[in-house]
Parts: sequence; C-alpha cells; structure tokens
Amino acid sequence: DRPALCLAPPADSGAAMAAAAAAEVDAGSAPQGACAALSDVQVTVTVDGVLVEPSAVKSDSCRVRLAAGDHAIELKFDNEARQVGTGGRLWGASLHLARWVFANRELLRGRRVLELACGQALPSLVAACCGAAEVLATDVVPSVLDLVRKNAARNGQKDCVRVAPLDLSAAGGILGAGVGSWDFVLFADCVYFQGMGEDLLRATRMLLRHDSGLAVGVLPGRGIRAGLTSFYEALAAGPASELRAEVSPVSTAEDLTWDVKDLLLQLVCLRVDPGACWSHGCPLAQRVVIAGRPRCEV
Repeated sequence: DRPALCLAPPADSGAAMAAAAAAEVDAGSAPQGACAALSDVQVTVTVDGVLVEPSAVKSDSCRVRLAAGDHAIELKFDNEARQVGTGGRLWGASLHLARWVFANRELLRGRRVLELACGQALPSLVAACCGAAEVLATDVVPSVLDLVRKNAARNGQKDCVRVAPLDLSAAGGILGAGVGSWDFVLFADCVYFQGMGEDLLRATRMLLRHDSGLAVGVLPGRGIRAGLTSFYEALAAGPASELRAEVSPVSTAEDLTWDVKDLLLQLVCLRVDPGACWSHGCPLAQRVVIAGRPRCEV
C-alpha cells in the first residue's frame, strides 16, 4: 500500500494541531521519518565545482545537490536562460520547493506527480529521483519543455519524467493532463499576471485526485506581483475551491545564501477536502479553510 498523504506537525505547532494531524493519519500507513524538516535539507548549486548563486549562473551548465543525513542526490542542468528566457534559469522558489520534495520523498514514492509552469522542472526531477511512479512537467513555452526533456535524459529520468504543454487559463491542456488523476501538484513562483492566481487555483483543483490530492507550492508574498493578491484573497475568503489551504513563510537555513528575502516566499499547501461534493470533475461545494501554518516544518 502507498503511504497516506499526511504532513507531520512541527514541534511548536501546539497540541490542537498535533491532534488534528494525528486524526487524519491512517495509523501504520505513513512511514517513519517521512516528513523531515526542510531545514534539514541542504541545497548547493555549483559550476565547475565552485559554489554559486542560481540567479548568477552564466555558464551553460550547473549541478544541484540536495542532501539530508545519509541521503543525497545530485542533478545536472543545462542553463539556457539566454535562449529560453526566465524558464531556462533556476530560481529560489523552485529550489525551496525541491527542498520540500526531497524532505518528504517517502510521501511521493509510488505517486503520480504533476508540476505546473515547471521552468527547469527541478522539483519534478527530484520527485522522479525519489521514486515517484510518474512525473509530468508542464509549461506553456515549447522551448522550456524541450529543455526539460534534455535535462531529464541527462539525469537518467527520461522514462519517468514526461512533458506536456499546459496553459493555466485554458481548459484543453488541463483536460489533456488528466482531471482528478494526480496525487501531487507542484508549483513554484508561477503567478506573474492578473488573473493567474485564480487560474492556478482552478487548475490545481481540477488536476488533483478528488479524494486525497495534495498541492504544494512556493510563491512570493501578497502584492509582490500582479495576481498574487487575488490568489491569497481567494484562499482566505473563497469560494475558490474545495481545498483546505495552509500557508506559512518559508524559513531560510543559514547556508542558503542564494535566497531572495525581498520576495517574502510562502509555502502553500492545498489539500483536497474529502467532504466536498464532486460531479464529473467539477466541484459543487465551495469551501476553503485557512489553517495557522502547514503541518510540515519549513
């Protein structure tokens, strides 16, 4: 059996949240140590063996290493920002999301994972390396998808990681990706324009499994970019989706010198509400509940 989708409460979350988390976990189904704290995950980016900041990478390739305890993976990336644009560069939000994936790798083992607006698709590749059964990296830019194919093959994941065009505002791509069929949906810093926040929520709601799906993303704080304010307002007020939202600031480890603090990055967890009503993939109920903080330490 696959492990239950659960997020372990941080040590300081209080008895009430710990009790709520325990009530949601199917006893014995979640492996021990599945929810390591993100602060335990070290991430380094190197070019020719020299540590660099991702945004400063000017060479044609770089390496990303994630490590926690005795576990580590290293990925090789072609860096094609000059040809592909912003989608061809590694960004801080994607690195933080990759930390979450690596910290919770046991939860993703054997699962189906989809990434929206993937860019370099670092979280997708980490999920594949950690044992996800199937990974679909999606983006609206064809040259970005070509780069993901290249990097997936370069890291030995061409059979696990597929790519597909998907526009958050178009129903066709969402339907083609598979409505209600994904255990996890990932997204990192992908809300740039007005209306994209609502599009992101709608796409996430449609793609996640209707009984137990979980979406995890890293986004800048409210007001940093157009569309983010409406995204957070939709989470707080509804009716946006049948998703329970848990939002908290992404804390930074001392070794993460590449972090962009002025973006006020937030970890956003959107969990399917099993009590919501669904019909042919379209939700009938409209309910969003905001919790104080996510049940996985960041």
